Amino acid sequence: MWSDYDLAVFVEGTEQWDICNLARFCAEVQKEAGDDIELHVFPASKIRSPEPASFAAHIIAYGIELPLDPLQSEDTVSSIENE
Repeated sequence: MWSDYDLAVFVEGTEQWDICNLARFCAEVQKEAGDDIELHVFPASKIRSPEPASFAAHIIAYGIELPLDPLQSEDTVSSIENE
């Protein structure tokens, strides 16, 4: 049976993104990581104060945190926002 990996990302500045910026960001992640990734994008503020019973709160409580290189992440977000 085929399955994907759910990946939640909490990104600074997404509150100002429109649907096109969000789609570009998701496409760039899938381009690099593959189609087995199902991306869930949340504003960075939700990691500190998620709404009770929200999907973000569930992820924070039960998900596995993957450390990332912050410089690489900032470069990806900057390139998406500037397109």
